[in-house]
Formats: sequence, structure tokens, C-alpha cells
Amino acid sequence: MNRPFSLTKEDRRPSVLVVDDIQANLELMEAVFQGAGYTVHMALGAKPAFEICNSYSIDIADSGCYDAGDRWF
Repeated sequence: MNRPFSLTKEDRRPSVLVVDDIQANLELMEAVFQGAGYTVHMALGAKPAFEICNSYSIDIADSGCYDAGDRWF
């Protein structure tokens, strides 16, 4: 997949993928990253995270490095 990488305001806002197994954590991180100007994508586990990665250009990911049975790492 060939996606251009650009962080200029003229092109788009930077995007972040937040992955967690607790909905409240996702919502907290969404507020933090949106406040910092990011487009936020959230995934409740590894499988939805990979689906998001296949659909959107993600600049940074915050996964918390946990193993919720998905063998995320």
C-alpha cells in the first residue's frame, strides 16, 4: 500500500490510532489527542486496529502494549 506521508496543515491533520480493551480509556485518549489537533481513530482490540490500519493513513499508534488475548505484540 503506497500512502503519502505528510503532516502539513494544508494537506491534513496528523492521525493517531488508539487501541485499548477498555472503552473509557479510548474516550480519554480521544479527548487528549483531539485537543492536540489529531484526527483520532479508536479500536477496541487488535482486530479492529488492523482493519483501521488497512483503511486509513495512520501517523502514530498508542496501543499500551497489552495482551488481551489477541496476541497484539
